[in-house]
Amino acid sequence: KQWYQRRVRGAARRKEIVKKTAKNYKQYEAADIEEIRLNREAKANGTYYVPAEASLAFVIRLRGVNNIPPKHRKIMKLMRLNQIYNGCFIKLYKASKEML
Repeated sequence: KQWYQRRVRGAARRKEIVKKTAKNYKQYEAADIEEIRLNREAKANGTYYVPAEASLAFVIRLRGVNNIPPKHRKIMKLMRLNQIYNGCFIKLYKASKEML
């Protein structure tokens, strides 16, 4: 009886996952089509279309503390990258882009 209930719940979850995936796929496809439309429209008007840049980055520290200049060490501290192979998400502003 329990295995049957788990099986039914699992099947329902899988159906939900398929629906979510299809919904996300449609959203991404619509965004791609919109980007192409904007690019073509800009070309027709004789202007340029500049696509949106990413506003978030995942940064990973790959080097240790040896032979790193003090300025770079300070940047690592500001980004909370204290140990090797640590990572964190960072919003990409002008200042953070220059640090990277």
